[in-house]
Amino acid sequence: SFVTVLFTGGYADWSVIVLVLIILVGSAMLAGSSYAAALTFSLPVALILYNAVSGTALLSSVGKQFSLSIEQAILFIIIEAILFACVRRILLLPRSSGPMTGLIAGIAATVVLLAVWIQVPALQGLWHFGPQVQNIFGASYRFWWIIGGFVLLAFAGS
Repeated sequence: SFVTVLFTGGYADWSVIVLVLIILVGSAMLAGSSYAAALTFSLPVALILYNAVSGTALLSSVGKQFSLSIEQAILFIIIEAILFACVRRILLLPRSSGPMTGLIAGIAATVVLLAVWIQVPALQGLWHFGPQVQNIFGASYRFWWIIGGFVLLAFAGS
């Protein structure tokens, strides 16, 4: 049959890609592009955070317990699901906000900026933060600051 031919002989990869494309295009056509946009923004961040789990305070031991590839995949999917929900919510925020929303959004952006800044050597050349800031926003807590920033921003408008 046609389906059997698609999933054999090297066509399986392209069949899966086309299936995902059809699902995402259909979703965008029915509900707008916010799901696709949320997925587009959340996936790279999920990859960064997934890679950071092994050096994260309180999570490094949990990450080491997930030795099977299916367990690692579940861990990535959990991180992606949290980020997807946050980004989806962020995309629905109003463009202008009151003082409280502005304060929460500013805090969220600042903690994410600091967590990323400390990890980029080129930015360290522009301004090198002292040991206290590096300890607080460094690798051990980077995961928590970034995910926390997304969660704060996601709920800034509620």
